[in-house]
Amino acid sequence: MKGEVAHRCHTAPIYAVCRARDEGIFTGGGDGRVLFWQASRPQEVKVVAEVPAAIQSIHHSEHYLFLGTSTGELFIIDDARRTVAHRFPTHAKGIFSIISIDAARIACAGGDGVLSIWLVADDGTVSLQRSLPLCDGKLRGLSLSSNGEFLAIACGDGALRVLDTTHFNEAATCAGHEGGASAVHFHPHKAVLLSGGKDGHMRAWSISEGFREVLGMAAHRSTVYGIAFDDHGRWLASASRDKTVKVWDATSLEPLVRLDLQSGGHTHSVNALCFAGDDLYSAGDDRKLIRWSLDQKG
Repeated sequence: MKGEVAHRCHTAPIYAVCRARDEGIFTGGGDGRVLFWQASRPQEVKVVAEVPAAIQSIHHSEHYLFLGTSTGELFIIDDARRTVAHRFPTHAKGIFSIISIDAARIACAGGDGVLSIWLVADDGTVSLQRSLPLCDGKLRGLSLSSNGEFLAIACGDGALRVLDTTHFNEAATCAGHEGGASAVHFHPHKAVLLSGGKDGHMRAWSISEGFREVLGMAAHRSTVYGIAFDDHGRWLASASRDKTVKVWDATSLEPLVRLDLQSGGHTHSVNALCFAGDDLYSAGDDRKLIRWSLDQKG
């Protein structure tokens, strides 16, 4: 299987990939630019926003595009006007992940070890609700359980912390990865939490058994930077600093395919990935966005 390389428009490494609510993909890079891509028109790349720092994370909600920068600022872009609606100096270090908890709340994972919770009012007002210091290391990844009950955080001290989304009390702490946890994702259809770390391992944690570890495996030769599931829960993809993307059977967690340079993949670290339908997008330090088309066998 060969990957289709999108036209290079970033002038620095790509750190963030986000599926648009409609058709398309957003990417954010070290050049401070957000670009919009569509598979049907791969050469028609649009510059959506430019900010004065590297973009580490992107999240697309109903009305806003949220950008987290390497300097810890949160930029909120008006989706219709493509203008900066809000700009907050939020964290002492970079913002590595942003997700929606519900229609009115956004969570940001900071490189300063702080989780920030933001309220988005119906009139467009955005305000900080809470700042929760969780560890001395970086917070790298966030994931919301399918029922919205739990928020999982990949922490730089190696732990996975799971908070309830009502009061943000700690529901579980899992001693996950030596050197630091770097990615986390709830399974879309199973009561399982997946994590990845600097140790190159992926681990599975049973929610119904109090987040007990039920599987651990050596997935990559270096840090796992991203974990993603397709919409139907058939495939799990992982991205790594070892320059590879791997696709796994989401039920058995058996490996299906390794996507590397020989497959038309990346020459440098793969920093981010996401699914859009049956397509998998990956991006990395080589400034490439690659679209992988998967068949029923992955």
